[in-house]
Parts: sequence; structure tokens; C-alpha cells
Amino acid sequence: MVTVFTPTYNRAHLLPKLYRSLQTQTCKDFEWLIIDDGSTDRSGYILDESTILDKRISVIHQDNAGLGVARNIGIDRTSSEYVMFLDSDDYLEPNTVKRLTSVLQESEYDILYFGAKNDYEDEIDFKDVEYTRKCPFDDETVVSGRYYFDNAFPEGYFDSACMAVYRTNFLKDTHLRFPEGVLHEDNLFSFQAIMTAERVGYI
Repeated sequence: MVTVFTPTYNRAHLLPKLYRSLQTQTCKDFEWLIIDDGSTDRSGYILDESTILDKRISVIHQDNAGLGVARNIGIDRTSSEYVMFLDSDDYLEPNTVKRLTSVLQESEYDILYFGAKNDYEDEIDFKDVEYTRKCPFDDETVVSGRYYFDNAFPEGYFDSACMAVYRTNFLKDTHLRFPEGVLHEDNLFSFQAIMTAERVGYI
């Protein structure tokens, strides 16, 4: 039902933690698609070894083209009903996929938002930050993207693409793609997505 998609470039030191967080998911009904965007470290080797251990994992190796290009290829290659973006330095709590799929089975969403937490366990100069959405309506309520934005911005809206699950056909039918060759490509993508979506919710 869900494809977890990760673009990566020279993140060999982070991939094992991400891999473990996916292996320990209480729901096993998902696939993990990774694009190795021309890594020159051991990322490619680690990922190829992972595909041997877990057949749900697929890896695409390509020359370095940037995050926007990699994410767009991920959208095009996704065959599941829903896709979520997960960067190399992210990880999921064990019940994340189970919780998301449970909600998605109850109602169809173009975008389903969720919260996150910055975990600076290896840094001494940062404090953990929680990204909790503050919205004037109940969890799992289905509204239009424009209504959500008008009523939830700014406390309930974050522009990270990694804090949402997207219906794959919504992205493909509306031709929503990440800008390529720029920094902070999430900003434009996330805004265009919420302005276009007809069925949005959060948990």
C-alpha cells in the first residue's frame, strides 16, 4: 500500500539507523525504494547488501543529479497507492507505518500530514525540536488543501515533504514534481501540493 522513498548521496554513516527503523516496523506491508544519487562512499554497497536481506527493498543507482531529480524519479517509479518521502537522516518510530496505513484504509486522502521530532543525539549544541501540527479541527478530518492551509497556517503547516504521505495518483495526475537544481525544493512542492489537493488531513 505504501512506498517509502529515500534519495541518498554519501550517507553511508546514516543508512544503518534508517534501515533498522524500517526493519522494526510493526506493519511489514510496505516497500522501500532508494535512489543512490551517485554516492562515492559505501552507500551503494550498503544498499545492495540490504536488498539481499530484504526483498521489499529496491535500489536505483544513477549519476549524481540532485535531490529534486532523484525525488521526481521516485514519484515516477512508485507503484504503491501511497508514497512517503524519508531522507537518509530520518527514521521512523516502530508503529509509524501501521498507524498511517490504518488511517489511510478508513478514508482516501490526497495528503495525510503527521508530526516529527528533530533528534540531535549526536550533537551537543542543539536542542530537540518537536513539530506538532496545531489545527482548528480534529485529527483525521478530511478537508480541502486550501481550507487546511487557510485555517492551519502557520502552526499547522510545515513545508517538509518528509512529514506527509501522498496519494501516488494525486501526484501523477496533477503532474506535481519537485523543482530541479535548486535548494529547498520542498518549499515550492509542498505549497503547490496543498493548494491542489482536494482531500487533506493530519494525525
